[in-house]
Amino acid sequence: MTKNKIISTLESIGLTQKEAQIYLAGLSTEYHSIAELSRKTEIKRTTVYTVVEKLIAKGLMSQVPKGWKTYYTSNPPHSLQQLIESKKRLMNDILPDLKNLHSSGNRQITLKKHENLTQIKGAYTRILENTKPNEPYYVFADQEYWWQLDPNFFEQFIRRRSTLNLDIKIVLKDSKIAREHAKKFIDLDQEIRIYQPAYTLRTNLVITPNKLLIHDLINSTLLEIDNQSIIHTHMELFEITWNTLN
Repeated sequence: MTKNKIISTLESIGLTQKEAQIYLAGLSTEYHSIAELSRKTEIKRTTVYTVVEKLIAKGLMSQVPKGWKTYYTSNPPHSLQQLIESKKRLMNDILPDLKNLHSSGNRQITLKKHENLTQIKGAYTRILENTKPNEPYYVFADQEYWWQLDPNFFEQFIRRRSTLNLDIKIVLKDSKIAREHAKKFIDLDQEIRIYQPAYTLRTNLVITPNKLLIHDLINSTLLEIDNQSIIHTHMELFEITWNTLN
């Protein structure tokens, strides 16, 4: 095998080109000074010194004091095998954590289900806390059914939401209370558009960059979803609907 091929192979197991060159130069005779290694490899002395320190740390070279001088020698080739085995052990140690991260990153959906009003109000509160200023906050709602769940809580919620500098866009199913609220909250920092429904809507949607709430108003159940693909799809559908109501 040629010298270049050996260097290329050493690089493939994790050595840099300079580390491979200096390690090979150190195998040729028993002891070497920094100057000798520099001359053999045509690498600057200052660089040779730095690389030798790294090879010593990897267990591939050793320091040999001789009188008032210090020499260096490359350790036998089996030290390369020991380096590879050491890396394998490190990989085996972290492999379970990597698998957990991979599994978490590729999950199909992360979903929390809330089935009582206290939990549902908690989900609405959290979505405000987790949405940053200037981020979109989109709502598709039947205001009448939603409002009746807890008028005091949801009025405070609406007013608090308007103080957070969010990009709030709300599409409401046409109803008496929807029109009343459009007037009542006209001074708040939000945009409202009302549509004429072709069917009865009994589900509210709240869409932010990091969370989607699907609130079944009839069965008092709320799904809290943080899957980015699902959120992105709902956000695009909302924007299409919003633009058609312009």
